[in-house]
Amino acid sequence: MENENVAQTHAGHHHSRKPEYIAAIIANAVILLIVNQILNWGFLPFLTQDFKQVIPIQNVSLAATIIFNVAFLFHDTDRFSSPLKMMLNAIGVAVLLRYLSVFPFDFSGSSFNWAVLFRVMIVIGIMGCAIAVIVEAIKFILALMHRK
Repeated sequence: MENENVAQTHAGHHHSRKPEYIAAIIANAVILLIVNQILNWGFLPFLTQDFKQVIPIQNVSLAATIIFNVAFLFHDTDRFSSPLKMMLNAIGVAVLLRYLSVFPFDFSGSSFNWAVLFRVMIVIGIMGCAIAVIVEAIKFILALMHRK
């Protein structure tokens, strides 16, 4: 009986995530523009020319995010979205690994060791994306198991 009430409550409060998807599309499009112009603007002195080596994979990640969010506007179920989110998070791991290997940052003018902090943040990001891949895999399996 309680499970039925919970199911009815969740069904009654289902809200559309379309505004979230639209916001993600816009934000990622803006970030895509920034990533491809930031070196030309020159206002981040710690960003080196090696950043050019990161741009291609960063563009793939941002473009995939935009495309998948457009798809989510039309089909928003875990069976559909979880595999795509797994791919996005796997791409995120690849992007962050590229940042770690290229490390297009130069903090030599600072007394604080920003390089260590940035590397730690990148590693935490890699772990977070890897965990997100596992979470989405579980959501996908559960969605398949609960098909009607």
